Amino acid sequence: MGSASKFSALNTKIQSMRGDLLQQQDYEQLFRLNSTREIAQYLYNNTIYREALKDANLKEIHRGELEIRIRNYGVDRVRSLSFYLKKEYKDLLKAILFRHEVENVQVILRGLSQKRPIQDIKKNLYDTKSYLNLDYDRLLRSDNVDEFILHFQGTILEDAFRNVTKEDVKKREFHIEMNVDYVYFLNLIQKAEKLDKEDRDIVNESVGAFIDFTNGQWIYRAKKNYKLSDEEILNYTLKGGMKLSFNKMKDMIYSNNFDTQFKEFFDKSYRGMLEKDEYIYGQRMISQYLSKKMKEISKKHPMSIAPLIEYVRLLEYENLNIVTVVESAKYKEADKWKYIIPTTTEMRKEGR
Repeated sequence: MGSASKFSALNTKIQSMRGDLLQQQDYEQLFRLNSTREIAQYLYNNTIYREALKDANLKEIHRGELEIRIRNYGVDRVRSLSFYLKKEYKDLLKAILFRHEVENVQVILRGLSQKRPIQDIKKNLYDTKSYLNLDYDRLLRSDNVDEFILHFQGTILEDAFRNVTKEDVKKREFHIEMNVDYVYFLNLIQKAEKLDKEDRDIVNESVGAFIDFTNGQWIYRAKKNYKLSDEEILNYTLKGGMKLSFNKMKDMIYSNNFDTQFKEFFDKSYRGMLEKDEYIYGQRMISQYLSKKMKEISKKHPMSIAPLIEYVRLLEYENLNIVTVVESAKYKEADKWKYIIPTTTEMRKEGR
C-alpha cells in the first residue's frame, strides 16, 4: 500500500480534529477571566472540552482537577486514531502514549519519597489504559521504594530498576527517573525500526531534538544537584540526539570547563533554551522550538506518520497552554503571551 493511500483516512481525520484546537480568540477570551472556575466554564461552553467537563462540578472545580480532565481527554483523542493505523503503526502510537505512563510512574515515585497522601498523588495521574498492565492502587500502597520496584518485575520497566543501589533517597529517585526515561526513548526508537524507511527516519528526527534537551537537562542536574561521577553521568545519556552526539556529550561531561562548554553548545545549537533563568519560560521556548520543528517535518512529508506525531504534540502543547492560562489568572502575569505555544496557523502568523 502506497503512503498516500495508507495515510489518507488518518490525515483526513487529523485535519478535522485540528479544527477543534483552541484558536487565538479563545486564548484572548480566556486571558480575560479571573479564576479556574470561569476558565472551566468557558471551555465547557465554547470548546471541544465540553466532553471532558460534562460531569464536573464547575462551581467547585480546582486547578488540579481541570488540568487532569483536559489532559486525559487529549490522551483519549489521540488513542482514538489507532483505528486508522495498521499493526506496526498502532504499536508506535502505543509507544508514544507510553510517555504518560512513564510520567505516572515518576509522579508516584516522587509522591512516595515525599510521603504524600495517596489521594493527592492519585489525582495527578493520567488515565492511561495501562501499557504495562500496572495496578496503580497497589503501586500507591507501596510502603517504600523497594516495594514499589517489585511491582515492575516482568515489565518493560524492569531493567530501569535493576541496578538501582541503596543510595540516599534523593539521588536514588533521580537515577530511577533517568532510567525510566531511557527505557521510554529506547522503546520508541525500537518500535520505529519496524516502520517504512521514510516514517522511521521521521520518528528519529522528531525525537532527536527532544533527546538533546533531555540529555542536557539530565547532565546539568546530575552535575549541579547530585554530584554524580562523570562516568556515571555518561552511562545514563540517551543515544539518538539530533545535535548533541555521544562524543560531544563526553567532551562536555569530562571537561574542566563544563559550564562554558554547556553554554556554548546550547547557545549555538538551541539559542540557550536550557539556560533561561526563568524555568517555565525556558521550557515553553523548548516546546515552541519542537513545535516548529515538527511542523516543518510534517509539511515536508504530508503523506507519512508526521501529521500524526505533530497532532500528538499539538494536543500536549494545548494542555500546557491551558495550564498557562490558569496560572496567569492566579498570579496576574503581565506578559501572558510569551508562555503560549502556537498551535494554529493563525497564532503562528501573529507571532504568538
